[in-house]
Amino acid sequence: MWQVILGALSALGGVALTQFWQDRRETIARSYVHRREAHVQFLKTFNGYWNATALHTMYSEGPAPSDLDPDQFEALFNALLTVQVFASAQSYRAAEKAKDQLMAYMKTDGTEHHDDLQAAFDDYVRAVRRELRVK
Repeated sequence: MWQVILGALSALGGVALTQFWQDRRETIARSYVHRREAHVQFLKTFNGYWNATALHTMYSEGPAPSDLDPDQFEALFNALLTVQVFASAQSYRAAEKAKDQLMAYMKTDGTEHHDDLQAAFDDYVRAVRRELRVK
């Protein structure tokens, strides 16, 4: 009788343990996807602003990057917020520093050297690669 009860408890324990590990793997995978998507969105948005500034000339149509309204940076700030929510603290700090360097570069309308911006961007990419374990 005890053998039957112990056998049933062992089977239930095995099922529960299997379910726990499967749920854990799914949670880790879901978390990875959210982090990756947050970084991809930030990188795309960041790159769009960087390119627009770098390609701007005095003959370009529309306002200069330094004349843009704060509302026109909503996409960048939303992408940074998503990084803050889903990514590691280290990646977020690197993204925030890159954003600050981008904003400083935009104030120059792309006329100044962008060494600090490039360095901050490279630091962010390295942080993302570490976080996502990309070689």
